[in-house]
Amino acid sequence: MSDQPEYELDDDTRILVVSLLEIAIMASNVQLDPKHQESIVNIATVVGARFGIDIDFTQIVTNVDDINDGDWPFSISVSGIE
Repeated sequence: MSDQPEYELDDDTRILVVSLLEIAIMASNVQLDPKHQESIVNIATVVGARFGIDIDFTQIVTNVDDINDGDWPFSISVSGIE
């Protein structure tokens, strides 16, 4: 992917783009079709790379019965905010 252009963002715009990528990735986790989930994650990863934003995924394995209302069984780390 090194042949793709990379664009610089001002700090405020970078914060907005990171927030949008986080929302897109969270939305991918509720997709019923794994192909759609993978597609959304791939798009977010490519967009992040274009703006110098790294995306790391950490899945938290837990018993579904132990999840409290409002808690998500995964963690998303999107770096790029300085």
